[in-house]
Amino acid sequence: MAEAASRGAGDDVSVQKVPEKQRKPLTPDQMAVSRRQFLNRAWTASFATFLGFFGMSTLSFLWPKLSG
Repeated sequence: MAEAASRGAGDDVSVQKVPEKQRKPLTPDQMAVSRRQFLNRAWTASFATFLGFFGMSTLSFLWPKLSG
């Protein structure tokens, strides 16, 4: 902080460029299920589960009780 305060407003600051990390391409095993596929399947499964439970609860509410 003291060094920054002692510099004037017009002083040049040197900036060093950091080299980018090399990325390896993904293998077919790693790309088997993408994030989008996973989330789409999760949403579909949760909606199907909701519809199943809603349908069962609706039928149990509307079904007549034959005993007593």
